[in-house]
Amino acid sequence: MLKAPINSTFQENLDSCLDGKNISKEQAYEIMNSDECDDIVIDFARKIRNRTKGLLVTYSRKVFINLVNLCRDTCSYCTYKKEPSDKLASMMLPEHVLSIAYAGKRIGCTEALFVTGERPEQRYLEAKQWLRSIGYSSTIEYIAQISEKVLQRTGLLPHTNAGSLTKKEISTLKDTNVSIGAMLESSSERLASTGMPHENAPSKNPKVRLRTLQNAGELKIPTT
Repeated sequence: MLKAPINSTFQENLDSCLDGKNISKEQAYEIMNSDECDDIVIDFARKIRNRTKGLLVTYSRKVFINLVNLCRDTCSYCTYKKEPSDKLASMMLPEHVLSIAYAGKRIGCTEALFVTGERPEQRYLEAKQWLRSIGYSSTIEYIAQISEKVLQRTGLLPHTNAGSLTKKEISTLKDTNVSIGAMLESSSERLASTGMPHENAPSKNPKVRLRTLQNAGELKIPTT
């Protein structure tokens, strides 16, 4: 069966991408909405990737440190957040964190991934009391200190996923963290409206998350 000839505009747009030229939003939409064969688009994407990125895939072995999985926000789809009474709730003491880091070091890990809920001490008395018991007033303060200990004692490179952060907080973490993470599921504020997934998650306001990314960029700290 003979294939129909490729639309000339479609071909020109793909050729522009392959040549490294910028295309307009409208041209990108034309490619996305085209009836042409998806295999052609995939083939062009592969060529662009090979030319600009090569075929080498890099990764870092990491230990996952679930520092505290309580969270002031409630996203309707979230399976990470736990309540204080949940048997899977995590509030790690420094010695527990270091034991995980040492174990990771022994098996060749290079990164310590710190993951937390969004400012749990603002919602849960249990989280506030836990932080006080180990000498801290906030989750971010604890992350900054434990990151430094892990880096100094094990050499693992800290990376923190702690939700939205102020510029001052990012600056503090930059002293020991090689990068930070900030989840932005969508830039649409509609998701925070009544009955939507982020209705009870104020920190998921896109403006808040975008500000975190902007602050990280201004401070020149890598962000995922």
